[in-house]
Amino acid sequence: MEIAFGIILIVLAAAVVACVLMQSGKDKSLSGTITGAGENFFAKGKGKSKDKVFSTVTTILSVIFVIVAVAAVIVITNKYGA
Repeated sequence: MEIAFGIILIVLAAAVVACVLMQSGKDKSLSGTITGAGENFFAKGKGKSKDKVFSTVTTILSVIFVIVAVAAVIVITNKYGA
């Protein structure tokens, strides 16, 4: 049972890290304004919607990660009677 919780937690942690790394930075638009590298009008919406999806997925995966971690602690504590 402990091995299953460990594997699930490792997979969830890797997924959370991947989702966070796939998001673009919040200061992207400011640096583009200063350097003059403006974005296309039609491309602005795509970036925002992708970031919104990654943000939502990151939030959901993080909540699942915390729930599984707490469940693992409860199950292991009850099993060994600590």
